[in-house]
Amino acid sequence: MIWKDFFFFSKGEKNGLLVLGSLICLMFAVNFCFPSHSQNPNEAVYTQEEQRKIDSLILEIRYRDSLLNKERSKRTASVVRDSFSPVKQEANRTVQYNNLPPKKLNRGVAKHEVLKIELNKADSAELVKLRGIGPVLSKRIIRYRTSLGGKFHSVEELRNVYGLSEETFQSIKPYLWIDTLLLK
Repeated sequence: MIWKDFFFFSKGEKNGLLVLGSLICLMFAVNFCFPSHSQNPNEAVYTQEEQRKIDSLILEIRYRDSLLNKERSKRTASVVRDSFSPVKQEANRTVQYNNLPPKKLNRGVAKHEVLKIELNKADSAELVKLRGIGPVLSKRIIRYRTSLGGKFHSVEELRNVYGLSEETFQSIKPYLWIDTLLLK
């Protein structure tokens, strides 16, 4: 009769188990009698008119986003095409944002301002002027440069910076250069 040793409870323990069992049964009964009207309590319930407005806004946002992406890809293609032409390679040391409207320029870069950055001398404020480089990524670039001994030997080393995507690297590569006279 070993099982009696396992299921022997004092009077207080029996009362506690009885109360606990009744609370569990009561919880299931309340949940069964008063079901929630939504599976997700955080989910908002909209009227048909509100849902139509929301759907039309979502479609408009997606349409504008696709137009912006097309415009960005056109500009990127023209910059890449111009930077790889053999005649313009040497002249491309100073690149201007002539084809960009002033409103779209990143962080106050003027339309006439020349944007060509020497990678080993650049500080965080200069790197932020590049498209796709924010304050966090600029700090990572500087931190990586410091870990290399304070000097990049080629622009390609920038690919090793954590968080810098290949797409962003390719878009900023034409605007970066390294002064080989400063390298030892």
